[in-house]
Amino acid sequence: MRPLRAVTALLGLALAGSLAAGVAPAAAAADPLYGAPAVDSCHDITMKQSEAATITEAAVACSADHTLATTAVAVLPDSVDLADFDAVVAAAPCTAARRKAVGKSPLHYALTLYSTFLFVPTAAQQDAGARWVSCHLGVADTKGLNDLPTTLPKLKRKPAASVAKCATDRTYVTCAEKHAYRATTAAYVKAAGSDKAVDKKLGVRGPRICSRKVGSTGRWDYHRYSSSKVILICLKKTKK
Repeated sequence: MRPLRAVTALLGLALAGSLAAGVAPAAAAADPLYGAPAVDSCHDITMKQSEAATITEAAVACSADHTLATTAVAVLPDSVDLADFDAVVAAAPCTAARRKAVGKSPLHYALTLYSTFLFVPTAAQQDAGARWVSCHLGVADTKGLNDLPTTLPKLKRKPAASVAKCATDRTYVTCAEKHAYRATTAAYVKAAGSDKAVDKKLGVRGPRICSRKVGSTGRWDYHRYSSSKVILICLKKTKK
């Protein structure tokens, strides 16, 4: 059994790689929500566009093709520097919004390719008084952002194929696509220390744990959940 780590960085990219802005009709000056996208609105953008500093694409109908769904919009206090990504992430309500939208279980979330995106106003919108952050859900794999269903599927032990985490021999895909493995089990594993130390520990424990759960032909992956814990994901060999 060997690990499948091809797109670990990609799947974290949605949260750690961009701050972008939605576009809305003009509003009064000094409005902290000036230009903010509406909650429950949808956008059809690419992964590359999501990594840009700003986005000019307008919202689209959620019944049409789209890759992001807006889950929350909040006004940030003046103490938060909109150019400070870490500060924006800490102040944004994205985790709570995601839990409300699709479910609370971190283990069930790990069985999907859901990713969170944070957007802030453009420079022009900030000059007009905007101080918002918007939270969005998308489904990201190696190719980029996937089209979303009209209604976001809820988290469960076996997620909907359109959002579920599957893999080929080389990379992650949704389970709606051709695949060789499916993420069927996720579990907390104690692992503290540096990234190198955790990776070394999981290199031993990961295959041992997952072989009991999905057999010796499966794969495994993990991501850090806290300073002392990771979520281990076991992928079972499939026939599809």
